[in-house]
Amino acid sequence: MQKQYDVIVIGGGLIGLSLAWRLSRSSARVLLIDRGEPGQEASHAGGGMIADLDPVLPAELSEFAHRSAKLYPSFVSELASEAECAIDLREDGVIAFEQHPIAASEGIRAITAAEALALEPRLSIPPDPAYAMQERAVDPRDLVAALLVALHKRAVEIVTGEAVVKMVATHGHASGVLTERASYAAPRVVNCAGAWAAQIAGAKLPTLPVKGHMVALAFPEELAMTSALREE
Repeated sequence: MQKQYDVIVIGGGLIGLSLAWRLSRSSARVLLIDRGEPGQEASHAGGGMIADLDPVLPAELSEFAHRSAKLYPSFVSELASEAECAIDLREDGVIAFEQHPIAASEGIRAITAAEALALEPRLSIPPDPAYAMQERAVDPRDLVAALLVALHKRAVEIVTGEAVVKMVATHGHASGVLTERASYAAPRVVNCAGAWAAQIAGAKLPTLPVKGHMVALAFPEELAMTSALREE
């Protein structure tokens, strides 16, 4: 007889892992399926910026982003306590150089070049307007490691190396998924596959993978501040 789960989570990035953890804390029987290894795609490469004050953030997402950012300290604290793992969450803020002036608001203030240099003397100041933003940053690899420990403690099943190819529905309701190797049953299925979400039959999600670039710099001396520096 096929094993029945309460929820199947597709994708083992930070979103899928976090959701599986929260559901397991509510006593749900959760199965998480990842096409590779958990946390090895965007969650492994991300810079960890919790950028709820980014001026290019769509207005429709602004309130959602602010509420999410405010939850991060309690989320990290609860996870670190349960997993008994250190998670690097920083609250030093951001120095942002914007191509166009932006309005001051809660958490955002314009600063002079002198103020920026006072915060970080090793800066080379560009001509763009400078702003101090009260944003946080977190190490995503710390989060992934802690979530995997917490899920293991709660005996959450994780299937790796299997890509979900189809979300199955019966009489208009979710009933499970099909992977390249097997089928799994659950009355609730959550697609957290990120850039691959739309490739799953039955998903109907307008997602499109895009390429990003990151540069890692080695400094001969420690910087004065640990906050992120952003130029747009």
